[in-house]
Amino acid sequence: MLRTRRSGHIVNISAAAAISNYAGFGIYGGAKAALELMSESLRLELAPLGIQVTLVQPGPFRTEFIARGLEKAATQIADYQASSGKFGRFLESMNGRQPGDPAKAAAAIVKMVLDGEVPLHLPLGKYVVKKCRDKAAALTREAEKWEAVASSTDFSA
Repeated sequence: MLRTRRSGHIVNISAAAAISNYAGFGIYGGAKAALELMSESLRLELAPLGIQVTLVQPGPFRTEFIARGLEKAATQIADYQASSGKFGRFLESMNGRQPGDPAKAAAAIVKMVLDGEVPLHLPLGKYVVKKCRDKAAALTREAEKWEAVASSTDFSA
């Protein structure tokens, strides 16, 4: 039986919103979080075939995403102005001033693929690195606080 060498690298574009999300951004962040979990599983499934998977997690990059990708509702609901409305206003104020350079992000992704160093997660931008650290610390604190409750739900030996 002739065996052929298989290989490849799938690069999925996630988002900072999949690490931790914002009021009013649930659909976008939820879709990116689903992509992350699917990619984690896919990475395990494809590893024996020589196919690798990386999730690129960009922060705010100076693209047309805010200007062209976000659509405002025709009617604004006053009750939401302190939560999702606040985030929407923040995005609008950031448009055109995002710290991330798309050309540098593309170069980093290409370099990662060509160098053959394959992380599961490739955070891009200082904002995302801080967000990852903050999320990890918050999850650790919460697990430690609730560890006794969590452990008490297992069958007794």
